[in-house]
Amino acid sequence: MKASDDKDRTSGTALGVSAAALHFLVGAGGIAGGLGNLAAGMLTIFKAKGRECLTACMGGLLVAWIVIQCLILWTVNGLHIAFFAVGAVQGCLGFALIIRNDAFPLPMLRRLLRLENSR
Repeated sequence: MKASDDKDRTSGTALGVSAAALHFLVGAGGIAGGLGNLAAGMLTIFKAKGRECLTACMGGLLVAWIVIQCLILWTVNGLHIAFFAVGAVQGCLGFALIIRNDAFPLPMLRRLLRLENSR
């Protein structure tokens, strides 16, 4: 493998995308994730309906976004690992809140996971 192949792979040109476009995508994902987590935090503060689901979804989206970043950039560094771990913990805690508060958004999902309460 030549040095130019390595440069193409990390700059995004191997994917047919400019480096500026990659930086925009990474920044847009960060802003969207930040706003989503702010919304989840506000819902939690005001104990609004759906806060558990949004928390779990934002954790899952963070994990997915980190995986996408690693695939696009073709590299993994310490921050990727740290944010992947944060997203995994957030997603698991959100899912635990969903189970604890019986806040499943779809009754079908509850039946699928066999978490039906004996009522």
